[in-house]
Amino acid sequence: MAIQAAVNKAVSYMLAMFEGDKFKNSNDFNRYFVEEFDAFCEVVCDYLNLLSCYIKNPAFAEEEEVRIFYSPTLYIGMDKADIDSTFVEEKDINGYALQPVKFQVRNNQIVSYTDLVFKNFISENIISEIIIGPSSKVTEDDIFYLLLSNEYDANSIRVLKSEATYR
Repeated sequence: MAIQAAVNKAVSYMLAMFEGDKFKNSNDFNRYFVEEFDAFCEVVCDYLNLLSCYIKNPAFAEEEEVRIFYSPTLYIGMDKADIDSTFVEEKDINGYALQPVKFQVRNNQIVSYTDLVFKNFISENIISEIIIGPSSKVTEDDIFYLLLSNEYDANSIRVLKSEATYR
């Protein structure tokens, strides 16, 4: 289903590109599609890459994980207000604070990340359980101390090690 959605979006992209191209050689969409097939491949790969973030192995369903994706639109030639919105300003999203994008080096790569701050909800006990992944080197004590340092009632949050494997 996800692959079909990615292909459909890529075909729609190609159709819009065809309709907007004032310098095309032909009014035959099929010929245009073949000539611009590289663009289709790039777009379908981009959609599949994005969709892969949402796909989860059903074996991990017991984790009841909530995934949050933040993918700001960035491009060369952005104006200063858009850049500041991503790299300087904190954003409020339904009471959560989305921090500006930051960078770290991990495995010899520059990786962008942003923090989502839950401070406004700590008193509401929004976290009831944390399951540590099967290959994580993080311990239950690490999580406990992290929760305490961020003002959570660490004694009221269950911390478990997952028994599932990645295979």
